[in-house]
Amino acid sequence: MESNFVQATCDYSTACKLLDCGESTVRRLCQQGELTCIRHGRKMRIFLESIDAYTQRVHDRAAAEAASKRKSLNQ
Repeated sequence: MESNFVQATCDYSTACKLLDCGESTVRRLCQQGELTCIRHGRKMRIFLESIDAYTQRVHDRAAAEAASKRKSLNQ
């Protein structure tokens, strides 16, 4: 029987490559709740959807900061 709740996951090393950061950063992001992960046996698996959501949040924050700086420079 196939589950409808199966979501794509990756390990720490793949998440590091996707985020272009080190393993300690990925672990910290998981602990802080920025990335959603699950233990599968002895390994931790990070949901790819949470990596996408995290990168979108980082992008949105950076865009907002850039807009704010442009606004303050134009005043």
